Amino acid sequence: MKPPSPSLHRDVVQQALIRARRRIGCFAAAFIARAQSAAQSSLYFDCTSGQDGAYARRLIENSAASFFELCRDQRDAIVRNRVRSSSDGPLLCRFLIVPVRESTGELVGMFILYNHANGVEFATTDAEIAERLARVFAKAVSLPRDPLTKLFTHASFAKTVAQQRTNQTGDAASALLYGDIDQLHVLNDLWGMEVGDSAIALVGQEVLNVASSVNASASRLSGDRFTVFVPGCTLERARELAERIRLAVAGIRFTSNEQPIQISMSWGVAPLLDNETTLDHGLAAAEVACKAAKDRGRNRAVPRRRAR
Repeated sequence: MKPPSPSLHRDVVQQALIRARRRIGCFAAAFIARAQSAAQSSLYFDCTSGQDGAYARRLIENSAASFFELCRDQRDAIVRNRVRSSSDGPLLCRFLIVPVRESTGELVGMFILYNHANGVEFATTDAEIAERLARVFAKAVSLPRDPLTKLFTHASFAKTVAQQRTNQTGDAASALLYGDIDQLHVLNDLWGMEVGDSAIALVGQEVLNVASSVNASASRLSGDRFTVFVPGCTLERARELAERIRLAVAGIRFTSNEQPIQISMSWGVAPLLDNETTLDHGLAAAEVACKAAKDRGRNRAVPRRRAR
């Protein structure tokens, strides 16, 4: 696993782990920020002492991938008081795992509590406390970027757009792009959620590359949905940018088990009007245009003009 990212407010996270460990009364506590793979995840760790700390940390790291799979569709705490190396192997340790989600429901990490095999078992009351702590923990972490794609989260995106609009001069036009990966649910059903996440990460990289080339800001809104803000841009130029992203995504060479997988996106484009103080109406208009793109056969970019 890579070292923790500075954007996750290291001191805040570490203090939250210390409080959680003391409140529950366990040997160690950890937070793992979700990324495309366990090897890329950021691990924050705290334990009662240095003794046996390395062993606990290693067990948590080695279990990260399977824990994320457990947390994918789970909101409640998961208790594992009988963790063994094999079905009949010696008892290794005890875990209490809580999914950490943003307000959108997006899984951004895991809050993990650990006890040695000879330590006290985690009880139902511990799980209830841990779930409450995880909600506080999610607010404290306040991730500015989506761990999977490295794009802005929607909250950070809205703040960035507000700042950019404040710095605009005169009557400079601006536009919003709204993109949706075509039929991602089919890819998930055929190949699995892990492959779907890999596709989302690859798409995010292409969105970021194209947006950065024109000083635009990009966000993963949630799931397979993306948004881009383009300052000082006409509707037609914004449509051309959406077309560039569409072509870049269509050109992704992606395989699973040596089988090629085709990825495509539909995009909607709408102007962001001068008198609008939030992104809501502009995004709604761009989403309508995106739905029109899908209705017309997918894998295309459709503009939507709006009355002032």
